[in-house]
Amino acid sequence: MYTFNLFCFGHDLSSNEDLVNLLYEHDFLFSFSKGENWKVDSMYHGGSTSIPFVLGNVIISDDDVDKKTFLKKIRQSKEDEYIKDYKHFLSEYLEHLDSETKSDQKLIDIVDELKTFLNNNEPCFYLLEASS
Repeated sequence: MYTFNLFCFGHDLSSNEDLVNLLYEHDFLFSFSKGENWKVDSMYHGGSTSIPFVLGNVIISDDDVDKKTFLKKIRQSKEDEYIKDYKHFLSEYLEHLDSETKSDQKLIDIVDELKTFLNNNEPCFYLLEASS
């Protein structure tokens, strides 16, 4: 197993493990993307009991470049370069969820819980560890 880090911008769902487990159980976060790097996806991590999710933009991976380049990109990243596109992406994702859950009250409740989390937490840069 090979472990690598992803430098992302968006909402770091790892701070709410109960929500992540609930979303995972109901398959909410799989395979939604817009453009090249904006996505909602689960990442495999064989050495972890939690499920790492990307909700936002994967800016760079230390698997793609050397450590020096990875750290340089992290240091140079600015929120204002990503926030507008992220808000647009998030709006499309939530519209997608609303259209997929119209008639199922349990699913509507889960989407509402996700929306509450998103409204109460600001997007940010974060590192996500995954493995192949």
